[in-house]
Amino acid sequence: MTGLLRESIGRVLTLSPPESLTTAAAREALRSADASQTLFLVTDGATLSDLMSMDGWQYMSRAGLELVNPRIWGRTLYVFARTGLDSRLPLKGWIRWAGSTSPDVRDRAAAVMRRLGYVNVTFETMNATARMVDAFNRGGSAGGVDIVCIYDEEPSSTVDSFVTGVTGAKTGVRLLLLEPETNQLLVEGGVPAATMPYSAQRFYAWPAGVSLSATAPNSSVVVTPPPGAAPANEARLPLFLTNARRTKDLAKIENAWKIGLDRVVSQAYLRALFESGVSRCNERDPVSAAQFKTVLLSSFFASRDDPYAVVALTAHLEYARRMRTVEPGSADPVIALRKMLAAEQQLQGTDYSALVKWLKQKIGDRESNMRAQFAGYPDERIYRDAIAAMRAAVNESRPDERRQKLTQAHNGLVALAEAAPVSTCGLATPDRGLWSAIDFEPYFFLAVIDAMNSAETRR
Repeated sequence: MTGLLRESIGRVLTLSPPESLTTAAAREALRSADASQTLFLVTDGATLSDLMSMDGWQYMSRAGLELVNPRIWGRTLYVFARTGLDSRLPLKGWIRWAGSTSPDVRDRAAAVMRRLGYVNVTFETMNATARMVDAFNRGGSAGGVDIVCIYDEEPSSTVDSFVTGVTGAKTGVRLLLLEPETNQLLVEGGVPAATMPYSAQRFYAWPAGVSLSATAPNSSVVVTPPPGAAPANEARLPLFLTNARRTKDLAKIENAWKIGLDRVVSQAYLRALFESGVSRCNERDPVSAAQFKTVLLSSFFASRDDPYAVVALTAHLEYARRMRTVEPGSADPVIALRKMLAAEQQLQGTDYSALVKWLKQKIGDRESNMRAQFAGYPDERIYRDAIAAMRAAVNESRPDERRQKLTQAHNGLVALAEAAPVSTCGLATPDRGLWSAIDFEPYFFLAVIDAMNSAETRR
């Protein structure tokens, strides 16, 4: 992935040879770095957390470094408060994190609350959404709670269920946000954190009863790494930081590309996973499914109206739901995504035929029946030929032949999407035929094709 990014950025900026540094050496290099020069830092989640904890965040912030792909590093912390609270009084709060009840999780919430001006909040862990809703509606003075923090993976069905449940509360509900700060990276109370623009992070269509406490358009939310040891999928995926915004080179890069740097990074992830042969369904690699979800989320937030990212993420969430990774009794995370799509993309309908129709409209196949072009071809042949064309395109240096191979692969995968709109990735659903095959994820491959085509246009 680093090589793909260097290739793309090197067409716009002159790059120095890459340096490989230990964490301690990187800290010292950042201490003496010339902030007027554009810097690119590639690391992993565990190393970034260590670097920030060694006061490296001060040097990174001084240089203007910011995380381009924060979701590969951490989780979003949503903070909801009852309206009319006096932040100086003792308040009671609940925090939800499904993976742990350790003090570390509560410390994270307390550190964020202090930054928001709430210095006297006592937190307890609570993972039952219905109880959180009931206690919040009653309020701390009536034996309930005043503040609820939800620190979760996206999309969080708990966030969606909570805001739906408290809509009818007698008191108002506020989503507490941080005003933008000079330093985007920081450590407080031993907790590494990054502030990210709310507009870039928002996953939910908030009900009318939920208000935003910050009115500035650049308000931000907090992203922190998971407590304890970093999950294997996060440790394996590289993070990308740069100060190009401060040095004005970001505008130069994005004007040359005609798309944002965050989207280029997401495209590099998709192509790198394809070229490495990683499969979210490979039972021999237990972290591959988590890798795919993390990368698809990064791609989705980099371009919220990218139809390939939307459908790939939806298909993956459906796969996760069928594998019962959703907690019993909690809402389907696909529902949270569909609510947002209905509000932002006017996606009508909740079944997969509606999603495929929306995809075809987005990519321009409004009238043609792509499936008819492959009449008499078995699904296995369509799929095999499509993947072969994609692999040939990776090593094709001639632009016309490259586009031809990508178009061939694209058409075959869209034809398969018309036949059955969701991959089940090895699950026991014989009626879906090829869509039950291991290593088959057509929506992910469509996103890879889009990434390859985008790279081609920047040459």
